[in-house]
Amino acid sequence: MAGNGFNAPKFDDELSFAKAFLRPTLGNWREEAQRALHGQELASLTSSTHEGLDIKPLYTEVDLPTLSARLPCRRGRTWETCCSLDLRDPDGALNEATSAVIQGATAFWVSVDRRSASWAKLTIGVLAELLEATAGAPIYLDGRGITPSLAAVFMAAARRRGAAFETLRGSFDYDPLGTLAGDGNLPWTLESSFDLMADMVRWCSKMAPMMRAVSVSTLPYVKAGATSVQELGFALSTWAEYLRRLEKTGTSPDVSFRHVRIVLPVGRDLFMEIAKLRAARILWNRMAASCGVGENGRYLPIHAVGSPRCLTTRDPWVNLIRGTEQCYAAVVGGADVTTVLPFDSALGHPDDLGRRTAINTNNILREECHLDQVTDPTAGSYFVEKLTHDLAVEAWQYFQRIEMAGGMVNHLRSGAVVRDLGESLHFKQRAIATREDAVTGVSTYPNLDEQTPPRKGALDGRRQPDDEATGI
Repeated sequence: MAGNGFNAPKFDDELSFAKAFLRPTLGNWREEAQRALHGQELASLTSSTHEGLDIKPLYTEVDLPTLSARLPCRRGRTWETCCSLDLRDPDGALNEATSAVIQGATAFWVSVDRRSASWAKLTIGVLAELLEATAGAPIYLDGRGITPSLAAVFMAAARRRGAAFETLRGSFDYDPLGTLAGDGNLPWTLESSFDLMADMVRWCSKMAPMMRAVSVSTLPYVKAGATSVQELGFALSTWAEYLRRLEKTGTSPDVSFRHVRIVLPVGRDLFMEIAKLRAARILWNRMAASCGVGENGRYLPIHAVGSPRCLTTRDPWVNLIRGTEQCYAAVVGGADVTTVLPFDSALGHPDDLGRRTAINTNNILREECHLDQVTDPTAGSYFVEKLTHDLAVEAWQYFQRIEMAGGMVNHLRSGAVVRDLGESLHFKQRAIATREDAVTGVSTYPNLDEQTPPRKGALDGRRQPDDEATGI
């Protein structure tokens, strides 16, 4: 080091923190690992996931996939903190929306159920008040089968408020096959549903270009026990079916891709969930390219939602940790929108504390952990890149099998989806029952003296698969 005019030290040579340390080779690691295993084979350190993918104990640069199989998961800006609202209680939802905006919510995921007694209360006036309460934030509708009707009421409410259609942001999220898989029925025939979808895409393209018309949601399949491979395969085959139906009505793939987004639940396996979101972009890009869509039109907006299957009624406060891990995986994986489920959701309608901590999970990861300052944190990670590649390959092959069997509609109608999910669900339940897959506070470290909190009044009678360990 040499001094300058201010007597400040200066390094004359290149600074290298690794210079004084030995650089071990892969052979060195194998020798040490073999010694620690006391005669067992190194292969004994390799584990297998629910998806059937092998996980090695160590990855090196030789495991990196080729550049053609890698795609940056660029978000372009910080993610949206999306708060879930249930319009089966319109008055309560409006109050919750007002509070959520103050607490930091920047988007809203609004659910409606036509089977609820409060359906008749959902008027143009209520939705106009919702638009006022959400202060212009993007709104994503979850109207299930009646989404076209809900979209019409929503646009009438926007007109009443004097809002220009072209300034509205969000999505109508029409997903008839997802609804059919989750509810078992639709208010219209499939053919009519696809015709309505085409009408909505054309209308959005002409009148509300910042609103998306269609979504592909894998929530119904994840609730039934789908693996990440099945989840991505179902999503691809569903979108392929929608593309074919839309093309028959004269809607080009370029227009269709501009008006769709995907809703992906995020579970407890940190690296698998990160890889799933990254693989979704690779697969979506491949499908768009196959359809002749230009690079600027291939971007996939991802809405990552905490998986309801991960919430427990026993020791529900541990759900705070699960929600944090899920949100972290979603952001690192490149999600555009994240919804953290309140920790007490499995007990019924969440209270103020549950909703506030769900929003604050996003706030802390953004404002204190600065997760939005790095575009793709796992890029170059030998393990994550390899896992992403392997998952994408398996999901594409699964998608091809569905297509060769007649497509997603036939897969649902034939009962093949039920059979596939039944096998994967049995595997997952057995892993939890044998404690191979630990659920903290339930199958490991349970508080035997805990008084399970009472269930709160749910807004509808639908059973939630809220406890992985027991299926309660």
